[in-house]
Amino acid sequence: MYNQRGIMGFYAGIGPAVWQIIPYMGLNFMLYETILQLEQQQQQGRKGGTAVVLLQSGYAGAISGGVSKFVVYPLDTAKKRLQAQSFYSTEYHYKNTLDCIRTMIRQEGLMSLYRGWIPSVLKTTISTSLSFSIYTMTQNFLATTLLDQQLQPQPQPQPQPQPQ
Repeated sequence: MYNQRGIMGFYAGIGPAVWQIIPYMGLNFMLYETILQLEQQQQQGRKGGTAVVLLQSGYAGAISGGVSKFVVYPLDTAKKRLQAQSFYSTEYHYKNTLDCIRTMIRQEGLMSLYRGWIPSVLKTTISTSLSFSIYTMTQNFLATTLLDQQLQPQPQPQPQPQPQ
């Protein structure tokens, strides 16, 4: 790879990788928080324990992760194509991300940008669900532990008798 493309061959696909992470993470967190807020409005007045909160966090994470991945998937496809082009000798010779996307649409149709999206979105749905659930569980554990420590009476220092 170095002999064919030089040092830049190792960075093939970095453009779309960076471009996709910004909207992916922004959309992911926005959807997650929106779903949680809607769920809290629905749950107002109902009893719910830690299990309910973890379940809400998990499915909010699953939905937000899946939708976010689907939205940015064309950039993920372009990234993979550029990486494959750099590593393997392929029939395609893309100049950059935009050229890759344009060429794919022109030669293979719009749906080529979403080729292979189902396994990728499923993986992201599961991993984002677990990530947000574990985050919420850890947050609850730490908040409870710290609160317990603050509520316990602290021993007061005893005044020392003054030597005479």
